[in-house]
Amino acid sequence: MNFKNKFLAILFAVLACNVAFAYDNSQPTSGCERTQSCGCDIPQPSCTSAYNHPANIDVCGSWDFFVTGTFLWWQPRQDQMELAQTLYANQSINVGSIHGLSFDWEPAFKVGAGYNFNWDNWLAYVQYTRVNSSTSSTVNNTVETGKTFHDTWLTQTTDADLQKVVGKWDLNFNIIDLECSRPYYNGKKLTFTTHYGLKGGWIDQKLKIDSSTATVGYSAEYSTDSWLIGPRAGIYTNWNFCEGFRAFGNVAASIFYQKFNKMTYRELAVNDPTQWLRATDYSTSTLSPSLEMLVGFGWESYFANNNWHFDGFVGYETQVYFHQNMLRFHEQISLSAPPYSFNTPGDLVFHGLTVTARVDF
Repeated sequence: MNFKNKFLAILFAVLACNVAFAYDNSQPTSGCERTQSCGCDIPQPSCTSAYNHPANIDVCGSWDFFVTGTFLWWQPRQDQMELAQTLYANQSINVGSIHGLSFDWEPAFKVGAGYNFNWDNWLAYVQYTRVNSSTSSTVNNTVETGKTFHDTWLTQTTDADLQKVVGKWDLNFNIIDLECSRPYYNGKKLTFTTHYGLKGGWIDQKLKIDSSTATVGYSAEYSTDSWLIGPRAGIYTNWNFCEGFRAFGNVAASIFYQKFNKMTYRELAVNDPTQWLRATDYSTSTLSPSLEMLVGFGWESYFANNNWHFDGFVGYETQVYFHQNMLRFHEQISLSAPPYSFNTPGDLVFHGLTVTARVDF
């Protein structure tokens, strides 16, 4: 057989195989059937079910419950809490500095409880977070040529004679997070836990400002009480090493309805301390978002013949609750005149150390 005949024989064999393969692919299979389409083919769904292997904790003879306890060493901070301003006149150019409220580090805690369902390895978890914080700062004035000292909150102070400003901020933060989730493996070492649920609770704040000259004292109090509720969602991720060690990163976001049902502003009259110079009450409602982030390292292990499981981790956490400084916003409403111009309320921020222990039984 010459080269030409060999080439034609090979070409015929290839064409025959292609025709047979095309015919076989065009026939319905026991799975999903192919549909005819014009032009570009539409991607078809998988013919087999996809299943993410569960990554939940499963102890022997369990009650399917678990509890958590968290120690927090956090610094609560809030925007727009400046107390005073120093200005120096220099050829029509004002230079100086702004004196803000100092924010202390405070201990706080979280506690939680959860239950593992038999239905497709889902679990439910509820967590309570409490931060009860109190911080204060004092700004003293010094006598310097060309210097002026301003109180940023009160209305009666005389800048030329003002000696100091004292601010005290109290925060009562109580939040409950309810979530449903299903932990699962994404590969062999990486696990995901997407969760969906609700955020609710109440946030109360109080600010007291005291300013004084050599002979006169000024005082005012601001307070806000609010409650909130709304949907929350996020994802927990774990990158498992060996011997139970892991690195993790968690994020979550919420948007909630918040009702500020009691906001007050009280400033005493200097000439008659038994009377209010200003006494206003205000209430409003809004939609506000929040963001949460936690990164760190952890270790877990089964013990007591696998009847119990312990998980401990430590990390850095930050939470941001947007538009929470209604203290300053109320002060702007009370002191402003047409045309009104208000700053957006400042954000409430928490950040710091988070240490958590979990026990499954």
